[in-house]
Amino acid sequence: MTVPGKGGRPRKWRSDADRQRAWRNRTNGVDEPPTLAQALEDGDELARAWEQIRELGTELEAAKQKAKALQTEINRARREHAVEDRRWGWLTTENQHLHAENERLRTERDHALARLHDLEHQTPATPAGTPPAAAPGLSRAQRRRLEREQQRRR
Repeated sequence: MTVPGKGGRPRKWRSDADRQRAWRNRTNGVDEPPTLAQALEDGDELARAWEQIRELGTELEAAKQKAKALQTEINRARREHAVEDRRWGWLTTENQHLHAENERLRTERDHALARLHDLEHQTPATPAGTPPAAAPGLSRAQRRRLEREQQRRR
């Protein structure tokens, strides 16, 4: 009996008409439809199309498996990269601090060398406590450039 509210026959009572039709055809002597291999040999276009579909499906499955393997490899490489970043990230931070410190020390050295240069070439008329007079009309950057050029000439 069917379930009220559901149309059609229940799945467990599914028809076996294909099996019965094949049995009747065999008993009556009717040829069975050719298999795919036989149809391909006979040059059937529909069979050729089905064979191409099967081959493309196989290629598609292989491509999907390869893509999945590559994605897995990418994910593994990303995880390893993240681990290395966590493991060695402090080096980047420390390197940045050292570069900043190096730049600061270079600036201090340049200032000290400029001051030393000024003190060495200070005229005796100027007292030791007064700063040397800068060249009039030159900006600070121009004065520093002149000082560096003088240091290179030595």
